[in-house]
Amino acid sequence: MELNQLIRLAYSAERAAAFAYQGHAGSVSNVTEKEEIKKIENQEWEHRSNLLRFMSKLSIKPSIWYEMKFYIIGKVICFSCYVIGWFMPMY
Repeated sequence: MELNQLIRLAYSAERAAAFAYQGHAGSVSNVTEKEEIKKIENQEWEHRSNLLRFMSKLSIKPSIWYEMKFYIIGKVICFSCYVIGWFMPMY
């Protein structure tokens, strides 16, 4: 896999990770734990924003395929956190 593809993949995977953390935060009842997970989610969005700036400097556009794929993966993980509970975000 070439560098451009890896950067596109990382950019889209950050979105999936952020969605997963949304589900994880929503599935826990402890307020402190929820706040800590929300901080991690915010870091994922920040990483994604930083990658986009980096990509624009290199004239790399996001992959529509990766965006769709990781959107679905992230949302599946997010919603499964409510059904499966703590198990999904831990593995």
